Amino acid sequence: MILLFVVLLPIAAALAILLGAPARQTALWSAGLTLGATLLLFPGFDGGQRDYQMVSSFPISADWNINFTVGLDGLSLMMLLLTALVTFAAVWFTGSLIALLSDIRFRSGTFLSLRTMVLGLVILAG
Repeated sequence: MILLFVVLLPIAAALAILLGAPARQTALWSAGLTLGATLLLFPGFDGGQRDYQMVSSFPISADWNINFTVGLDGLSLMMLLLTALVTFAAVWFTGSLIALLSDIRFRSGTFLSLRTMVLGLVILAG
């Protein structure tokens, strides 16, 4: 379930920003919580196991057998951590630059949406 939180939190933050939440604070909190959740994945990961771990799967369409499935292997765990760390650093250090841009809500929402896509691609299983 932590893995779903890592994927869905940036989407929720992007929607909140687009609906009027303070962009910098929301993006920073989202990036920080995602980084923290990613760090929580490490103690539960068994490096000796060869299959995907922490797999979550939900049916999207039972008639067509379409499922939403996420899971981690060793490489995707490292990529997930790297993505979360770089995202947090990008939000933290570009705050003054983002404040100068004209449409901060759109840019922050787009950034978090892009981040969600990257995280999702890293942990999609099968």
